Amino acid sequence: MSTDNIVTQAAAAAAAPPDGPLVVEMSYNEAKAAEAKATETARVAALSPAERRIEEIRRDPRFMDFNHPERAALMQEYKRMVTAQVTPDEVKVWEETALATKREFYDLAPPELPGPIAEVYEQEYGWAEADMITLSRNMGLPTATVRAVRDAGVRLAMQIDGAPLSDEVVDGALKRLDLTDLQRAEFKRLFRELEGGA
Repeated sequence: MSTDNIVTQAAAAAAAPPDGPLVVEMSYNEAKAAEAKATETARVAALSPAERRIEEIRRDPRFMDFNHPERAALMQEYKRMVTAQVTPDEVKVWEETALATKREFYDLAPPELPGPIAEVYEQEYGWAEADMITLSRNMGLPTATVRAVRDAGVRLAMQIDGAPLSDEVVDGALKRLDLTDLQRAEFKRLFRELEGGA
């Protein structure tokens, strides 16, 4: 490259507006921002009202504030909305999900049991608790009710002594729970399967 060309290019660069490249960069960024905004607007517009509500709950500061007094009610609404959106394939996956994962969904700890029973509970009776949680999820029950149903089932199971419990005993335990008659019938059916008295 000749000396004349170098001088010419240097002069042209010196004559250019000092903020010329910056203006081009800002225009590019603005265009990308507008494109992203349009894409997000179209995505949100395609959501159902329930899906929009789920997103609103996830963005709510209370959602991750474990000490907020209104978080429990918000989480119950969230779980109810999520459950209503599940597809048949997702239902199948949930049915096959490990008991520990199902407990986490409802913030459930393992039931408090005497040592000898606790040792065999997961293997012998864990399937019934897993099915109970699946039923509860399909019904959209809140955590407090799911915990009450599980604990009532455990107390009933502790009374089994070689023969099925009477309807009076089982129905009496279920009537104390915040359930509809149809829901009580479903949980009673599950309990009868557990005790082998169906």
